Amino acid sequence: MQGTELDHIFNNIFPRYFDIYHIDKIKPKKEWKVFVVGDLLLDNPFYDYHLSRTANVKVTFLPNKLAHQLPEVQVNELWMKQSADWHCYPGNIICWELKERWIDILEEKKRSLEELLTFALTWCLESSASLIGRHWYAHTNRISTWPKEWKFWSHGEAGIREYEQNKPQKEKSRHEKKN
Repeated sequence: MQGTELDHIFNNIFPRYFDIYHIDKIKPKKEWKVFVVGDLLLDNPFYDYHLSRTANVKVTFLPNKLAHQLPEVQVNELWMKQSADWHCYPGNIICWELKERWIDILEEKKRSLEELLTFALTWCLESSASLIGRHWYAHTNRISTWPKEWKFWSHGEAGIREYEQNKPQKEKSRHEKKN
């Protein structure tokens, strides 16, 4: 995929999710590595609209490896709660999706690279905005413990087992086959 093709895809996606953003593409060897830095519009965790609040984020991904590798999302805000229970790890890297689910859904949806990029980046940005929006909501409402009513996967292997047990039969994946 050429840099101009990536620009076309990005220009259709990023303006919907960012107030201000900047894209850097580097091609050190044979494939592109993309960095998007900007102010992500946050979702209200309880309603279907964006908050008037943004969060500064850095999204890093390899377009040709998106089907097997989640984009990394780093949040550059002091109010983020760094802990596994808040799905936010050292360096404010957030866990916005379960890798096994990501791979299964993207493998199931056989698409062109352009369709894959559009679907994957939209999913990443919407999920990230939702999780970061929950952090902002918790910060402004002085909530220190992840509320039980906010659904999430458990951490590590327990989360993978939950996912495997709860997905529809047709989605039973290679994860179970190799176990």
